Amino acid sequence: MSIKTSLLLILTVLSTSFLSAQNFHGPASEMAKIKTNISNFSKYYTNGEIDKLTNSYTTDGKIFPTGTNIIAGHEAIKKKWTLPEGVKILRHKVTPEEIRIVDNYAYDYGLYAGATLRRDGSESTWQGKYVIVWKKVGDDWKIYLDIWNSINAPAPATATTSTARPGVQDHPEYGAVRAAIEDYVFGLYLVDAQRIINSVDTTLHKTGFWFNKETMAYVDNLEMSYTQLVDLAGKWNKNGDQITADTPREITVFDVTDKTASAKLVAAWGMDYFHLAKVAGKWKIRNVLWQSLSEE
Repeated sequence: MSIKTSLLLILTVLSTSFLSAQNFHGPASEMAKIKTNISNFSKYYTNGEIDKLTNSYTTDGKIFPTGTNIIAGHEAIKKKWTLPEGVKILRHKVTPEEIRIVDNYAYDYGLYAGATLRRDGSESTWQGKYVIVWKKVGDDWKIYLDIWNSINAPAPATATTSTARPGVQDHPEYGAVRAAIEDYVFGLYLVDAQRIINSVDTTLHKTGFWFNKETMAYVDNLEMSYTQLVDLAGKWNKNGDQITADTPREITVFDVTDKTASAKLVAAWGMDYFHLAKVAGKWKIRNVLWQSLSEE
């Protein structure tokens, strides 16, 4: 068996282990309803469908936001979730760690993450942990108790170090190109696969060179598809132990035109070199050539 085949086998095993680590206990048909409602909650929030979001709760539902008193009933819950004018939820994802159904109740705990577009056009990201108690209402499951609190993001989530070839920062597309690369790195750092979806084209061609410290040699031509990258973003830093406040996130933009761009990223895993293209009005990463560093 070749080294490359062995590595692909290891990645497959790790992926399978990750899925089995999630604990879902209860009738499959009822579990599917709860999972659908979890997904719909995020959809309603990002679409601004606050009435539908409010109806995700029982009429006697209660929420326990960070730093506030208990909020009870549909009217108060709707008021809490209604956003100020000019503010929009860009991304919202819930990742359950365990769901257990017991008769007409179920409990569900896990992690959430997302991003908000502020009035001034800036973006803020956030993440946290939650516990939900579900109650069966007729044939549906609704949220009875919803408790959450934030997790302080590590320093790399707040900013990147950005440089550019002279004159490139003056290009009107420079900020959008840099933002696409920030989505790429923070998608992995913050376990936010949606940021990969936002910034990477489905035709991605990614090839890399990994330095094996045991053999003191590089393993060449390790390819990764768009689907594999999205999957990796959902679990690479799941336990929050892959990065620290000192982990690099250095972006250098080399060239920007109206349709194409090139850039470099120094991150936890090494160096990425990018080719980007403007696709349907949005900058997308098309090609990535990467290598880990032999001195690490």
